[in-house]
Amino acid sequence: MQPATQWLITAGSDVNESNFQTTLLCFIWQRFYHAGDRLKEGSAINRSLLTLGNVIETLAAGDPRMIVPYRDSALTKLLKSALGGNSKTVMVIAFFHKI
Repeated sequence: MQPATQWLITAGSDVNESNFQTTLLCFIWQRFYHAGDRLKEGSAINRSLLTLGNVIETLAAGDPRMIVPYRDSALTKLLKSALGGNSKTVMVIAFFHKI
């Protein structure tokens, strides 16, 4: 037996070595599986923010011949009426970091 498994068995737990290894493998698999989901979600958010930056840059240039890429992401589609025209927009961003 490995030291960690031996400690669990002698600590009064009803987990045997086989169940411990299965639980450990499931935990590792879930961590990697959900890490892929987080990576996809993070890349989609970054793409939307990059598109928002492109829209703001195009609007700030003030050239009427330039096409504003509102349709490149869902975020800019939602903010189209707030960003263009005669509206004044204030953006508040809250960043929460989990330690």
